[in-house]
Amino acid sequence: MVRLNAREPLGAPIVQLPLVGWMLLATVLVAGCSSVPPEPTQQTQPTPRTAPELPGGDAVSVEPPPGPEHSLTLAMHDQANSARLRGDFEVAIATLERAIRIDPDAPELWLLLSQVNLDAGDPAAAEQLARKALQFVGNRANLEQQAWTLIDSARRQVADHQ
Repeated sequence: MVRLNAREPLGAPIVQLPLVGWMLLATVLVAGCSSVPPEPTQQTQPTPRTAPELPGGDAVSVEPPPGPEHSLTLAMHDQANSARLRGDFEVAIATLERAIRIDPDAPELWLLLSQVNLDAGDPAAAEQLARKALQFVGNRANLEQQAWTLIDSARRQVADHQ
C-alpha cells in the first residue's frame, strides 16, 4: 500500500466529522431515498352556474345549451341549419359532413344531418343517420327523443310514397 502523506498513519479516516455530523449526513441520505408519493389529484366536476336569487329566494340553475362541444363544429352546425332553412340542402349536407369529420361523436350533428336528408326527400338516409345519432346520445333523453321522432317521420315519408 502506498501512503500519500507520510505523516498520517495507515487507516486514518479522510474526513474527520463528529458523530453528530455523521448521523445528520446519514439522515439526509436516507430521507432523500425514501419519499412519499404525491396524493392523486381529484378531478372536480364543473358546477352548474346559478343565476342571482329571485325575489322569492329561489336560485335558478343555468345549464349550458346542448350542442356540439367543439366551437368550430358548433359554428358549422349553425351554418348548416341556416342553409337547411333556406332550402340549400347540398350546402347543409356538405357542411355537416365536414363537421362530423371533426367531431364524429356529436349526436347533434348526426341529428341535423338526418333532418336535412329528410327535408331533402331522402327518408332512408334520414333514418340511417338518426339511428347513428342514437349511438352517441348517452343519457340525454331529449336527443334520444329527437332521433326517434326523425326515425318515425322518415318511416312515414316512405309509407306515404308507396
